[in-house]
Amino acid sequence: MQLNHREWVSINNLLAEAGSILSLFDACESILMLLQPLIPFDHGLFFFYNDTDHRLLKPFLFNIPEKVNDDYFNYYHRIDDIRTRAFNQSFPARSSDIMTYREWNKMEYFCDFMQANNFYYQLKTDIHYKDKLLSSISLLRNKGSGDFKDKELLYLHILRPHFGNHMYKLMVTERQEKTLQKKSIHISRVIDHNQNKFLFSNRETDVLDLVIRGLTSAEVSDRLYISNETVRKHLKNIFVKSKVRNKTELLAKLVGLLE
Repeated sequence: MQLNHREWVSINNLLAEAGSILSLFDACESILMLLQPLIPFDHGLFFFYNDTDHRLLKPFLFNIPEKVNDDYFNYYHRIDDIRTRAFNQSFPARSSDIMTYREWNKMEYFCDFMQANNFYYQLKTDIHYKDKLLSSISLLRNKGSGDFKDKELLYLHILRPHFGNHMYKLMVTERQEKTLQKKSIHISRVIDHNQNKFLFSNRETDVLDLVIRGLTSAEVSDRLYISNETVRKHLKNIFVKSKVRNKTELLAKLVGLLE
């Protein structure tokens, strides 16, 4: 299945707008709002997972009452057949592909939760950074709105890795900001721990200290009275020793978000 020029332009425009979002909280609402014209839906959820046990965290809701969300988290998530059968997957899942609606109508989850809340068709995708599961998006339609089309699955499949990259950067930034809000001794401990762990030289540690505090390479150059090229060489050595590819992954590893 191929997309036409207009469809690619719509996807690129959506990604450009999503990429301009600088807050993790705002990203949830904004991405759902941006998706709505491209993949129309009646209800939506954007939720994250706990890092350690993939426990669901409180989601952002679109046109879903808090009580319905509470009912789901208190009981129905345990018997959610869509989550059970399409969890942590690399491709979007559509409820009608998981099983027929003759089968759905025999399921407690579908009868007592989905239909009871006027949900009928569901399209779900998991958001990853590399192999790390970050979050999920669930789009829901009422029965009268019709099922999600194959092309709409393709849209979401194209978008999901880009969402993953951006969400991961926002998560790293948020974690870094929380680290910086603590006393300087906590930052020093982060630096000392990683210097010992990765055997950074004293000069590399100086560069690292300024990077984790948010300084750009040019600002590091000015602060340490070294050339931009020397800063780049130190950063390259730091990346090699810590086995990362860029500053985003470096900061994630330093604050414990990336193993």
